[in-house]
Amino acid sequence: MFQEASDMTGITVYLERMAEVAGLEGQPERLVRLFGAAMSLHTKLGDAPYQAEPDAYERKLLAARAQLGEGAYDLAWAAGQAMTVEQAISYALEGSDRDGPTCQRE
Repeated sequence: MFQEASDMTGITVYLERMAEVAGLEGQPERLVRLFGAAMSLHTKLGDAPYQAEPDAYERKLLAARAQLGEGAYDLAWAAGQAMTVEQAISYALEGSDRDGPTCQRE
């Protein structure tokens, strides 16, 4: 996959898309963690997050902040930012076999 090819841009886009899926499934904490991990990679790559739709990115994060509250949002963001690339990919893959919005992590 992207990791084997060292395609960090592809990994970043993948994490963003998995964050979108988490949002659609009603998992705001997961959305924030994945976007946090993606943002960390964007920073390392020196590019902008969610390049296709930057306004949509901001709206998704604002909605998640409203759902989680400031403290939980900040913790989820920090957890995502602290993930290594391998951890972020593993975390994203964990959610790919979930049954729906009622499934919660941890």
